[in-house]
Amino acid sequence: MKTRQYYEKEYHFDQDASSPPDLRRAERILKYLGKDGDRLIDLGGGVGWMSMLAVKGGHVRESVNLDISMRALRFGRELQADSVFFACANGEALPLQTGSADRLLSFGSLEHFDDIDAGLKEIRRVLVPNGTAILVVPNFYVRTEQPQEFRTHYWGWKRIMERNGFEVLTTGRDWGPQVFRNSSPGRALLRMAGRVASLFPYLQYQLIMVLKSKPCS
Repeated sequence: MKTRQYYEKEYHFDQDASSPPDLRRAERILKYLGKDGDRLIDLGGGVGWMSMLAVKGGHVRESVNLDISMRALRFGRELQADSVFFACANGEALPLQTGSADRLLSFGSLEHFDDIDAGLKEIRRVLVPNGTAILVVPNFYVRTEQPQEFRTHYWGWKRIMERNGFEVLTTGRDWGPQVFRNSSPGRALLRMAGRVASLFPYLQYQLIMVLKSKPCS
């Protein structure tokens, strides 16, 4: 309840809706989806910018943008994006049929789940066998103002994903948000330090983990 209230009242969805994301950063992540997919599940997608860019860029035919916050979804619907559908959902109990999508993106949301294992099991369930999941997760040193936040290193994330039925195909580098976007001076310094750390293997600000879902037994 506390987590949901935070996203309904405090998170900066209004700022997200009023300005496009860092397009270069977004495309670096979306390229791992490939092209000409059928349906994308954008899990914890906020106002839906990544869904919109995925459709516009030809990565998928349509996208379902899911978020726990009704406030985020209201902002997203006002953007009136074609081929993007908005729905309120808890990532640990998705209101979707098994095998209903061939691709799933979770950009900066999985670490805020109450039960990450439950969330990964749901991601695997809603993907077709051998479907693609792009999970962008923070490295161990990244901290935000959000009330629920799990942190670990690359090997910790890899173990969690493998025990929940995924094969890690590759891991890309996300340099993080613009240093001064939605940021206090202290957060800006942390983001700057993250840019420097990202130059070194396994120390990137966020890990772009490209997964293949193994068939459910």
